[in-house]
Amino acid sequence: MFRVKPPEILLTGEKGVGKSTILNLFPGEIILEIDLNLNEIIKKPIKIENLKGINKCILRDIDLNELTKNLISYRDLLESIDIICIITDSTKTNLESTQQSYLELKKNLQDPDYYLIANFQDNKKIALEAEKIEELFGVKTYGFSAVQEDSHEELSTIIEDILKLSIIQKEETDVIQPKQVPNDIKIVILKESYSNLWSEMEEAAILGKRGDHILSAKRFLKVASQLKEYNTETGLNEEREKFDVLYNLCKAWESMELAEEYNEPKKYLEAINFFNEASSLTNDNRSRLFISGNSKFCKALQLGLEFDILNDINVKANNYHKIKTLIKESADLYKEAGFENEAKWALATASYFKATWYLIKADVEQNLDEKKKIHNQVSDFLRSAAKLFGEAGYKEKEKEVLDFLNLD
Repeated sequence: MFRVKPPEILLTGEKGVGKSTILNLFPGEIILEIDLNLNEIIKKPIKIENLKGINKCILRDIDLNELTKNLISYRDLLESIDIICIITDSTKTNLESTQQSYLELKKNLQDPDYYLIANFQDNKKIALEAEKIEELFGVKTYGFSAVQEDSHEELSTIIEDILKLSIIQKEETDVIQPKQVPNDIKIVILKESYSNLWSEMEEAAILGKRGDHILSAKRFLKVASQLKEYNTETGLNEEREKFDVLYNLCKAWESMELAEEYNEPKKYLEAINFFNEASSLTNDNRSRLFISGNSKFCKALQLGLEFDILNDINVKANNYHKIKTLIKESADLYKEAGFENEAKWALATASYFKATWYLIKADVEQNLDEKKKIHNQVSDFLRSAAKLFGEAGYKEKEKEVLDFLNLD
């Protein structure tokens, strides 16, 4: 049987049921992905050793309450999921709330197969037996305890059994209509390509954070070219829209990296145009907030380059207030969209820029006591900027600010 992608299992459950512990029982790194709707989704590839035809499986992790409240936002992810595995802590209170969420999911998502993992079965005093939970939910349920010595082996057996029931046995019995195969395979390949391209974009962003702006720009350009190629090949309108948004974001970020490397204000204006185009192509409010934040930040950076070549102190002052306002607005938009690191990045830039402005004020200040006071303020701004850059993941920028502070 030809399989174009490894099976995907969504692990979901309320807080405190042991999802993270269960996920960490498998070796390997956890990958944090961001989908087109800007949802942060955990992904962990795991090896499958005892099933013919399946050597890898993808585990996803989302909070159950978050999922049921935002089904539309997670639509793209849910379309790629083969199995939904709900984790509960086996107590009556948790079972009641979990059952309500399960019924809500089942009502809206009928295609995936559902299973339950009843965790904390070692706590005999309060845990309901797995057989009774299965009877209550009407869903195959596996009793489990993540704290047992053999928990990894037991969990591997559970995952393999789930894959056997939902993937292998179905492939052996299902009759695939020949007319459906080409289009179905095309969609799956596109979704896998889409996910891979997101990973490449994240790598490009990391290069930019490290200060390697040229290589980062080249990576963004490479992804943009691939997106354009995929978009030409597919006739699926929904998929084309996603690739269009992603293409414009890549072109915007490419322009930003080049502007940063070569100090070109026009490149920031190019980025703004690409961000505006991406915003016009999505109906998701969170995405628009994020993109708008990027657009305003780009405008601030463009004005910042022009600020450096201005000689008139009054014109500089007017320019400074415009930049400060734009950065504040971009940080607010990032926060509203739920992107705390990007908000810190903007605020760090604001503090750094404020330090630059105060140094200019110090140069023209004649009173020595006042000059010293301003220099102390500059040091505070630089420390704040360095701290925020570090927290946002911009370690090279953090080092640059600290080096500047030490020279002062």
